[in-house]
Amino acid sequence: MTLKFAFYTLLFFVLITFQTKAVEPRKAWNEWMSDGEHLRAAGNYQAAITAFQHALALAETSEKTGAPSLQTLDSLAGTYVDAGQIANAEHEYRQALAGLKAARQKNSLAYAVLLASLASISDEDAHDAETIPVLRKAIAVYGPAGSLKNLFTLRECLAQILIEKKEYAEAESLLLDARNELAKQKDGDQARLCTALNNLGQLRYLQRRFDDALALYRESTMTLKAALGDEHPAVVPALNNLAMNYFQMGHRDDADKTFQQAATLCGRALGNHPTCGEVYENYAVALRKMGRKQEAKKWKAQSEQIMAAFRRSNGIGSTISVTALGFDKN
Repeated sequence: MTLKFAFYTLLFFVLITFQTKAVEPRKAWNEWMSDGEHLRAAGNYQAAITAFQHALALAETSEKTGAPSLQTLDSLAGTYVDAGQIANAEHEYRQALAGLKAARQKNSLAYAVLLASLASISDEDAHDAETIPVLRKAIAVYGPAGSLKNLFTLRECLAQILIEKKEYAEAESLLLDARNELAKQKDGDQARLCTALNNLGQLRYLQRRFDDALALYRESTMTLKAALGDEHPAVVPALNNLAMNYFQMGHRDDADKTFQQAATLCGRALGNHPTCGEVYENYAVALRKMGRKQEAKKWKAQSEQIMAAFRRSNGIGSTISVTALGFDKN
């Protein structure tokens, strides 16, 4: 039995096509986009998806390859991932990659970032022989002149793959670069900074540097709460990772309390989201280790119910919560 932590990766730039619903003529593209961004920021993912679909229909009607379409697709794809609808996102990423290949744009920044986004939610593509060299080349070629958000995506996704391959030295360099550059930004993106802190915490956890990991997890969780609020769904995986680190260090009371906070927030903010399945499973493992077998059975049963539904809707082998990595509990 293993404990699982949630590896955060933010997805930014995608060139994909979605089926869209009928557009309400009373709103313009920018109004739908504004609605979607506000709903997503508040953690209301399903309503945000609907708003972005309306925006996409308008963008495609006016200019299929223009900036409005690209911006809308970016927001819509990221929200699908936020909502745990991995199959929707994965299907569209693959179509987009095929379109870029047909257009002979495999050497473009768009292709590299799209491939990174797909690898973040697909174990199969994370281990594809093409992925690592494409991401390394894109960082070297586009990094100095590209936008910070695209460079961040490439670094975080490549680091994620390298961690899975146990190539920790290169992963550490990428994660430190991402964190340091974000920390230098005045009025920077707090969500991305939290991602960088969390992912560096995962690396420290794997290196068994638990004190360092704990400090990073605490900073990430506090920063996220300050930026988004205590009740935001994005706080759930942060609490999960913090609880796991407490458990690994033998701080069982702190781990129990933090798992309870994560589980309670799951029920209020996410419902049957696959991330909740991970949290409940982790809590069950911890409770069993503590000798609280009846409580463990309850949480394990809830986890199995959620994950069975997730597999039915997303396909066997799909990854949860962007990417979930397993760790031995001992």
